[in-house]
Amino acid sequence: MAIFHIDFKILKRSEGKSSLYLSAYNSRMRLKDEKTGLVFNYKKKKEDLMHSDILLPKNAPERFKNRSVLWNSIENIESRKDSQLARTFICALPRSLSLQENKKLLEEYIQKNFVNKGMCADYAIHNDAENNNPHAHVMLTMREIENGDFSKKKNREWNKKENVELWRRSWSVSINKYLRQNKKSDYVTHLSFLKQRELLIEKAKKELEKNNLDDAEKYLNAYN
Repeated sequence: MAIFHIDFKILKRSEGKSSLYLSAYNSRMRLKDEKTGLVFNYKKKKEDLMHSDILLPKNAPERFKNRSVLWNSIENIESRKDSQLARTFICALPRSLSLQENKKLLEEYIQKNFVNKGMCADYAIHNDAENNNPHAHVMLTMREIENGDFSKKKNREWNKKENVELWRRSWSVSINKYLRQNKKSDYVTHLSFLKQRELLIEKAKKELEKNNLDDAEKYLNAYN
């Protein structure tokens, strides 16, 4: 059974975080934060790393394909003590899909919702040997690219609260598309259980008003 999970957060310097730390941890690499001199080395944890990559907007310089260059550039331009360094999310991937299918699913979703809008995306896919927990860690930059570097101002449109709901819905649509394409019977929904129950009751009421008792009973059984 496919599981829907996607959780968005903001990586903040005020919480003692470094984007180099998180990128190194996610990609199981050794990275140095040039601003602080701290080195983060997670090479010994590579057993659960299935794949990692960086996706860039068309106008981004090729040097940003290097994690050290990308995130040290962010650390340098984010000069405030309370700077927001990156938008991050963790998402569950369908166990019924292969690594290559999940990679295509994830990259298509990232490209459509974030990279095409101007964000750089650093992602890593993790899983265990028994395929019990396929999931992805994604880091997104919060500034647009201008003249071969990051803009001096952040794009505040990317911070709108309604975006999260749109991104959640898009993720459920993307998963269901790939499940159908690969002839899987599973499906997911971004709606909470409470919202799903509310919709089922509403549909049952409409069918009762039409005197469609069998259809109304189906919705009530699904509710129960």
